[in-house]
Amino acid sequence: MMKKNNSIQKLDLSWNNFGKNVNNMFYLKEALEINQSLKDLDLSCNYLHEKGEIIIYLAEALTLNNSIERLVLSQNYLGENEENFKSLSIALKSNKSIKILDLHNNQLGMKEKNMIYLKDALFKNKSIIKLNLAENNLGICDINISYFFEGLK
Repeated sequence: MMKKNNSIQKLDLSWNNFGKNVNNMFYLKEALEINQSLKDLDLSCNYLHEKGEIIIYLAEALTLNNSIERLVLSQNYLGENEENFKSLSIALKSNKSIKILDLHNNQLGMKEKNMIYLKDALFKNKSIIKLNLAENNLGICDINISYFFEGLK
């Protein structure tokens, strides 16, 4: 449906357990690579942290998609796996369409490397104008917050 539909601009897929089945994200990836009308994608509360391939598929889609302006990935515990968050951060470096990124409640502050990856993404990506990092335990370690603020320079 999404591959051929050029009128849907907002898609809310929150609370759909995408992380429980890798195929779900694979099909979404295929659609996002082709569909260039979607502006707003909400994937919050989908257990995206559970399987590494899921984030890789999402990262691949974000690298090729030029239409998504608002991406909501809140409450997916992306910070639990540094390699998953690294894949997402690499995609954010090259994506030039995302303006609003919601990463709240992903436990990003729990692993130091997550903040390094986020800093690098923010340094390269100049399209993001609104970033939600609430409830990520960024203040647990001084070094975590220093990496984040370095990316804002």
